[in-house]
Amino acid sequence: MTTVLRVFAFSLIDTAYHISSKRTNDQDQRIRTLKVALKTCRYCLDSNQVELALKVLERCSARISDIEDAEPVVQLAQNPVDENVDGRLTLKRIVCEYYLLRTAHAWKTERLDVASHFCTKADHDVLAQSPDLTEKATDLFHKIGKSLAINGTTGPAMEWCERTIQTLDDCSSEDLSLDAVELRLPVTATLVETLLARGDESSYQRAVTLIQQLEEVFGLGNRIAVSLLQFKTLTHKQPVDVERMSGVLRHMIRLAVLTDQSFKT
Repeated sequence: MTTVLRVFAFSLIDTAYHISSKRTNDQDQRIRTLKVALKTCRYCLDSNQVELALKVLERCSARISDIEDAEPVVQLAQNPVDENVDGRLTLKRIVCEYYLLRTAHAWKTERLDVASHFCTKADHDVLAQSPDLTEKATDLFHKIGKSLAINGTTGPAMEWCERTIQTLDDCSSEDLSLDAVELRLPVTATLVETLLARGDESSYQRAVTLIQQLEEVFGLGNRIAVSLLQFKTLTHKQPVDVERMSGVLRHMIRLAVLTDQSFKT
């Protein structure tokens, strides 16, 4: 019922916006209405109300097209005194988030080809310049990749996990929140396990490279989860390198704080 009320409230706001020529010519009103639409749609998707989410997205689609059509193909000049520059940047972010929500809707309705299509329409330059959108995108892409990996669909799972890592790499880690930085580890873990499931040499080498990056580039070598990933890669290589295996196990034991969970691990 809460979801229906939210959609109804958005419909009232959207109708009020359309029937007033003064409002439709006001960029702030347009931005406000679209923000309400995206928030409503995200709530619907989080509640798995995909039909209601689609109705909201359909109401947005025409205005998103208008925004894209209004953007010049080539920016001839940058006017430092342009009062509308902040508004245009906000609209670009709204368009980007709209396509992320369309991606999420397509995934939840099991239309991966459509999800990939909408994902490519999201402006990755805008994503890279917006830590908030980067976090939303990486969280979504990882959920898609993980769900595919669980179902054994290794090819698409790898594609979405690689897309997640690339999105994280494109945005400066200094601008990201701690949650987004921490997301790199589970994303890499999902991708490594998917690569190992393929069983070929190139996939194995890619898995090893990803683990090395966690240690050497991102300073996560002190995490037990990274040692577990190393352990898994070593067990997939025959014959097993006994010395390296022993070193990984000793390192893992030194890192562990003895709890019920670490003991089980």
